[in-house]
Amino acid sequence: MPGPSYCGEGLQWNKRSWAPNVRQQDSVTYMSKTFYDHLYKVLRQGEKLYITPRQVRVQIGVIEECQRQNRLSKMTPKGWPAGT
Repeated sequence: MPGPSYCGEGLQWNKRSWAPNVRQQDSVTYMSKTFYDHLYKVLRQGEKLYITPRQVRVQIGVIEECQRQNRLSKMTPKGWPAGT
């Protein structure tokens, strides 16, 4: 073909939306209320936490060890040299 040639493609777009049904809306409300009710009891009534800071520290330690062993995290970033 003479001159520049470009590929063309017709894309069919599908547009959809989602809204929670009544049961799902109630689930979010229930979970939120349960969370804040428990937080209130911990802060005001001395109840024990479901998840302790020690459990969180252990989980963070596992995540950090995974990152330490990940060889991809040690690769130098590619791109433009600094300052240009």
